[in-house]
Amino acid sequence: MEREPAPQSAIATPGEILLAEFLKPMKIAVEAFADQIGHDRCLIDGFIKGQHRLEPDVLISIDRALGLSDGYWSNLQVIYDTQMTK
Repeated sequence: MEREPAPQSAIATPGEILLAEFLKPMKIAVEAFADQIGHDRCLIDGFIKGQHRLEPDVLISIDRALGLSDGYWSNLQVIYDTQMTK
Protein backbone atom coordinates (compact mmCIF):
# COMPACT_ATOMS: atom_id res chain seq x y z
CA MET A 1 0.00 0.00 0.00
CA GLU A 2 1.40 3.39 -1.00
CA ARG A 3 1.61 6.12 1.58
CA GLU A 4 0.02 9.45 0.86
CA PRO A 5 2.65 12.19 0.62
CA ALA A 6 2.67 14.73 3.39
CA PRO A 7 0.79 17.90 2.57
CA GLN A 8 3.21 20.54 1.33
CA SER A 9 2.23 22.80 4.21
CA ALA A 10 3.43 20.09 6.63
CA ILE A 11 6.95 20.08 5.21
CA ALA A 12 9.24 22.40 7.16
CA THR A 13 11.47 24.66 5.12
CA PRO A 14 15.21 24.63 5.81
CA GLY A 15 14.79 28.12 7.27
CA GLU A 16 12.09 26.95 9.67
CA ILE A 17 14.41 24.15 10.77
CA LEU A 18 17.24 26.63 11.29
CA LEU A 19 15.04 28.73 13.55
CA ALA A 20 13.31 25.94 15.48
CA GLU A 21 16.18 23.49 15.87
CA PHE A 22 19.16 25.80 16.20
CA LEU A 23 18.57 29.50 16.77
CA LYS A 24 15.71 29.31 19.29
CA PRO A 25 17.28 26.58 21.46
CA MET A 26 20.59 28.45 21.38
CA LYS A 27 18.76 31.71 22.18
CA ILE A 28 20.29 33.47 19.19
CA ALA A 29 18.29 36.26 17.54
CA VAL A 30 18.04 36.14 13.75
CA GLU A 31 19.66 39.58 13.52
CA ALA A 32 22.58 38.54 15.72
CA PHE A 33 23.07 35.34 13.72
CA ALA A 34 23.06 37.24 10.44
CA ASP A 35 25.68 39.61 11.83
CA GLN A 36 27.73 36.65 13.12
CA ILE A 37 27.89 34.99 9.70
CA GLY A 38 28.41 38.31 7.89
CA HIS A 39 25.28 38.30 5.75
CA ASP A 40 22.36 40.66 5.40
CA ARG A 41 19.68 40.35 8.09
CA CYS A 42 16.86 40.56 5.53
CA LEU A 43 18.42 37.70 3.57
CA ILE A 44 18.49 35.38 6.58
CA ASP A 45 15.04 36.49 7.74
CA GLY A 46 13.62 35.78 4.27
CA PHE A 47 15.21 32.33 4.31
CA ILE A 48 13.66 31.57 7.69
CA LYS A 49 10.27 32.74 6.43
CA GLY A 50 10.58 30.49 3.37
CA GLN A 51 10.54 33.43 0.98
CA HIS A 52 13.68 32.40 -0.88
CA ARG A 53 16.58 29.99 -1.14
CA LEU A 54 20.13 30.89 -0.22
CA GLU A 55 23.25 30.66 -2.34
CA PRO A 56 25.77 27.94 -1.43
CA ASP A 57 28.26 30.41 0.08
CA VAL A 58 25.64 31.62 2.57
CA LEU A 59 24.60 28.06 3.39
CA ILE A 60 28.23 27.12 4.07
CA SER A 61 28.52 30.16 6.37
CA ILE A 62 25.55 28.80 8.31
CA ASP A 63 27.10 25.30 8.40
CA ARG A 64 30.34 26.61 9.81
CA ALA A 65 28.74 28.97 12.32
CA LEU A 66 26.76 26.07 13.76
CA GLY A 67 29.67 23.61 13.72
CA LEU A 68 28.09 21.43 11.04
CA SER A 69 29.78 19.80 8.08
CA ASP A 70 29.97 21.83 4.88
CA GLY A 71 26.96 20.98 2.77
CA TYR A 72 24.54 20.26 5.60
CA TRP A 73 22.16 23.11 4.69
CA SER A 74 22.69 22.65 0.95
CA ASN A 75 21.66 19.00 1.27
CA LEU A 76 18.66 19.96 3.39
CA GLN A 77 17.63 22.46 0.70
CA VAL A 78 17.85 19.78 -2.01
CA ILE A 79 15.76 17.37 0.06
CA TYR A 80 13.16 20.07 0.64
CA ASP A 81 13.06 21.04 -3.04
CA THR A 82 12.66 17.38 -4.02
CA GLN A 83 9.77 16.92 -1.60
CA MET A 84 8.06 20.04 -2.93
CA THR A 85 8.18 18.74 -6.51
CA LYS A 86 6.38 15.49 -5.65
